[in-house]
Parts: sequence; structure tokens; C-alpha cells
Amino acid sequence: MMPTLLTTLEALATVRFETPPGKQLQIDFGERLVEIGGSKVRAYLFVATLCYSRRHHVRAFRDERQESWFDGLESAS
Repeated sequence: MMPTLLTTLEALATVRFETPPGKQLQIDFGERLVEIGGSKVRAYLFVATLCYSRRHHVRAFRDERQESWFDGLESAS
């Protein structure tokens, strides 16, 4: 059976990008609605991933302002 183009593309998309230890950190914000005290609140989740070990650091904020980015980076180190 011959692999389809989609199967081939899916396999290529899952290739892990390897980096040496301590070389790279990937960061981003995501958002979720969470319930706090019976009220739905939008929480912004700062996620930092060490590329070599794939270890995650996650912290919740009320916004995505520059100060939150800096606080997230500082708390990840």
C-alpha cells in the first residue's frame, strides 16, 4: 500500500526539532475561561517550554501586557 500525501505530510509535521541543553526556550500565552468564586473569569496562561527537556513552566495572569511577559520570564528562570 502506498502512503498518501496527507500521511507523508503528517509524518513530516511531527519531526521533533532538537536543540542542545540550555540553548532555547519557547514562550507563549494562551487563554482560558476559569471559574473563580462562582464567576467566569478569563485567565491568560504564560507557558514557557525548555526545548531540550520539554519541561514546562505555566503561570496565570489577568492580562498579556508587557509586565506579565517579563514576570512570566523571570518566574521561569
